[in-house]
Amino acid sequence: FGESIFDSNTIELIKNIANSQYLHFKGFHCHIGSQIFEKESFFKEVEVMTDFIVEVQNKLSITVNELNLGGGFGIYYTEEDKPFEISSFLNEYIKVIEKNISNKNLDIKKVQIEPGRSLVCNYGSTLYTVGNIKNTFGGKNYIFVDGGMTDNIRPALYQSKYEAILANKVNNPKENIYTIAGKCCESGDILIKDINLPKAEIDDLLLINSTGAYTYSMSSNYNRIEKPAMIFINKDKINIAVKRESYEDLIRNDLI
Repeated sequence: FGESIFDSNTIELIKNIANSQYLHFKGFHCHIGSQIFEKESFFKEVEVMTDFIVEVQNKLSITVNELNLGGGFGIYYTEEDKPFEISSFLNEYIKVIEKNISNKNLDIKKVQIEPGRSLVCNYGSTLYTVGNIKNTFGGKNYIFVDGGMTDNIRPALYQSKYEAILANKVNNPKENIYTIAGKCCESGDILIKDINLPKAEIDDLLLINSTGAYTYSMSSNYNRIEKPAMIFINKDKINIAVKRESYEDLIRNDLI
């Protein structure tokens, strides 16, 4: 999505927007990616975008007042991820933004960022109940849970990786390798491949970490599966934020 700042036609597009009687041009909104772990990438983004704003203002004689730098701050999903510390980064980030605006004599009055995932993802987990265990002839061990791609499409869609524990066996030795599968009628309904866990049994509780972003918001009712409840926990207080769906909820709009 969006237009490339390196495309020669982009300046003409901005000119048309600025001259339109139906649109009010205020500034730019940019996006450089997701799950970025190098702080320097965001500092470079500020430099490139403010340089582009200087170019636009000089060529079109318009003033840019707003700049949205987007997000993309990487967070921890597995041990492969090495996120930077957000608080100290933001202090550096602000200084880089202020320096570029000041040194280039820009009149930007509003700067926005979108830190969404980095604020909430690690504070959410999904709790499943083990419904079945399957050991194949090829030596593959499966755990089937009462959820899957309907509540977390990311592994099927993006091949995203997660960590998990058996919540009722956290102190047991991890002596088995399992693949965690969902309940949908799809061969791709796999949440985690080849994870070390204690010996699993039916009715065990499997907890997958870092599901506070891009899971419930991307959930569906595929296979007529009801969405789970969402609860908020604050120390010893537990509140239901979203009720568990019922089958009646699924068919409430059906007429035939």
